[in-house]
Amino acid sequence: MSSSTLSGIPGPPSHHRRHRRGGILISALVFSVIIAFLLAGIGTFTVSHLSRESTEASYTSALDIAEAGVDYELRKISSNPSNADQYNATTQSGVTYTLGNGTYTVFCENTDGTTPWVAPNDMYLFSTGTLNGVSRTVRVAVKGMYKFHYTLFAQQKATITGPATIGPDIGTNGVVSISNTTVQGTVVFNNDPSLTPQWSGGSPGSTKYQCYANPVVWPTVLNIALQQFPVSSYPPGGLSYIASNNDNNLITPAGVLTNGTQISTNASTTITFYGKPGGANYYLTLWNMNANPNNIVLDNTNGPINIWLGPFESSSSNLWTFNNTTNITQKSTDLANGCRIYVATKTAIKFNGKTTLDAGIYCYNKDLSTGAEFGDFEKTGGASIGGSTQIIAPIIGMTGSTSFNEVSLFQQPDYYGTNNLWMEINGM
Repeated sequence: MSSSTLSGIPGPPSHHRRHRRGGILISALVFSVIIAFLLAGIGTFTVSHLSRESTEASYTSALDIAEAGVDYELRKISSNPSNADQYNATTQSGVTYTLGNGTYTVFCENTDGTTPWVAPNDMYLFSTGTLNGVSRTVRVAVKGMYKFHYTLFAQQKATITGPATIGPDIGTNGVVSISNTTVQGTVVFNNDPSLTPQWSGGSPGSTKYQCYANPVVWPTVLNIALQQFPVSSYPPGGLSYIASNNDNNLITPAGVLTNGTQISTNASTTITFYGKPGGANYYLTLWNMNANPNNIVLDNTNGPINIWLGPFESSSSNLWTFNNTTNITQKSTDLANGCRIYVATKTAIKFNGKTTLDAGIYCYNKDLSTGAEFGDFEKTGGASIGGSTQIIAPIIGMTGSTSFNEVSLFQQPDYYGTNNLWMEINGM
């Protein structure tokens, strides 16, 4: 039976009204579910977007941190190459530092892939920046940069009493005293935090100079010998190896050596040292020349020549004395076949007459117990000394007419910089 209204007009059946009310409820539920799904999707998208944005920000910042690590290491080794961060074979990693909320890990590697890096050679610098678990690694080629070319470098003091012409530059970690001397380049005062030139005996007037706060760090003769003859490959290594494994048999004339390592002549003669591919290494424990003239020929046509004067720390007197006229001349000017004399003793190397010196002389050493520097180059008397040379020693003293032109046989970089290669390792 159908229901009716007050007006008597029949209304819809009651079961129809109930059905309509149920349909509205279902539609509302469906709509609510759809809205919930949309809100959940929007929330998920927002969270995902924020997470991705955070990851991308960390990814970008990790590279910035890696590059900051490169800059830090370049500054560090420019101040002192011996402080370079090296690869640790045990941890299979470099050295890690904190920067802000992230870290960077750096190490230096020789260009042939070996470690540890040996200064002042070219190298690769690796730096890994990490932030919020995201890491990026860069490899940068690095080389030493040279602002100056030192003909003379005295770690403690250089004293030059002319007339003298030195070209181009003179360097020191200490003081310089020059008179009646023309320096064609610059006198460079290193290890000078006050940035005030450390002239001994007063300023020489118009001589150009520059001052730097950090010292130039040079390897010792022992270190150089160990780099060339490491213990692992040439036991017992270094100067000890050279003392018993050398090319003294190549010296002519035959018989000029006594006791296998000593030269002492009073009669005029010509002594020749010969180079060979890869370098000839000679070892002497006495070298006194008293003839007039003393002729020493460095025949480096076929390769470089290294003459090592030892034993280390010996303080015996008059081990290396060249009296009267001494001519030390080389056959070739090819720098690849350069001629070098390394003095490992506390005894000075002395030239007491007119001298031609076409070889580099390196006298920088440190006492193994105290760390005190030692090594001394002396030119005495009024006779002239000249040639293409480079002299590195804690103490350099020269009097008389001097005319030197530098050859780059021993160079320590003034700083380290990038060498035209920057690349990301395993970058996305």
